[in-house]
Amino acid sequence: MTTIGEEDEHIIATPSYGLFLLSDSKSTNFKKDLYEEANGKYLPSLTNKSRTNTKRILIVDDEPDITLCFKMTLEDNGFKEQVDAYNDPGIALSAFSPGSYALLLLDIGMPSINGLALYEKIRKIDSKIKVLFITAFDLDYEVLKRLYPQHEDVIPTILENSEGCFIKKPIDTDDLVRRVNKEVFNYFR
Repeated sequence: MTTIGEEDEHIIATPSYGLFLLSDSKSTNFKKDLYEEANGKYLPSLTNKSRTNTKRILIVDDEPDITLCFKMTLEDNGFKEQVDAYNDPGIALSAFSPGSYALLLLDIGMPSINGLALYEKIRKIDSKIKVLFITAFDLDYEVLKRLYPQHEDVIPTILENSEGCFIKKPIDTDDLVRRVNKEVFNYFR
């Protein structure tokens, strides 16, 4: 069980059940949105809204509790209104536009489009995008080549463009914030 946010306004994510509980919130709509997400519907607060010219962070993970946890953690640590999160890689790809994001946080092991394939498609749209991959495994170049031979061409690019580009699950939220700040510091200065 993970708690994120202020003492009087927080979210509890229970990954084993995929449910979110919002306690003492000022927003009843937000409670309703979280409830609907727990029942398999889209979470409106995570959908693409009209944007400013600010560089943003895009999180894509097929587990709703992880995307919400990351989004709330980053927003609580200085990235207010700068984080978009999607559970469907196809929807994330269709919402992506060149220059709109400074950093991708991508789960590697998604069922419909794995994180490497999604990164490959996004790099065709924006070749300067940085990435942090979320994974449950210890990965290096040789392991990636063995697990994902179809993406052998993009793997060296991944390793060149982002220093230490893998975040291993379970993820410490302080480490997440530190790694994101390191990758996007020049964008948000």
